[in-house]
Formats: sequence, C-alpha cells, structure tokens
Amino acid sequence: MSLLPSTTRQRVVADTASSITLIHTAGTRETILCSNIEDIAATGQSLMPPGLEDRVILQEMADLLAFLLPK
Repeated sequence: MSLLPSTTRQRVVADTASSITLIHTAGTRETILCSNIEDIAATGQSLMPPGLEDRVILQEMADLLAFLLPK
C-alpha cells in the first residue's frame, strides 16, 4: 500500500469501481485499490510550474496545449 502525503502532486488518469491510477509529476504511474484510499481531495492548484505562462510566448503555449489535450 502506498501512502501519498498531501504535499505530493499527482493526477488521476484512470479510475474504476475498484482502483484509481495516478500519474506523478515525475511521469511514473501508480494504481491504488479504492479499499486502500481514505480520502481524495483536489488542491485547486495546477501542476504547471508557477509563472510558466509568463516565460513562454503565445505559440509555445499553444503548442504545449495542443500536445497535452486529448485528440
């Protein structure tokens, strides 16, 4: 069983009635049984590094979004 501290950032990429699959900021995936989950809460914070939008030009942001969004 994994213990994920509240300061760990990950995103749910799949969920079923019995498990969820997370992707961590390092790119690794982890599947956890729902029976091992006590609580899930959204932070309301983006996984995007703070200030990134100020350091890229409009076309770079458009390219990033095109890459990230499902086709």
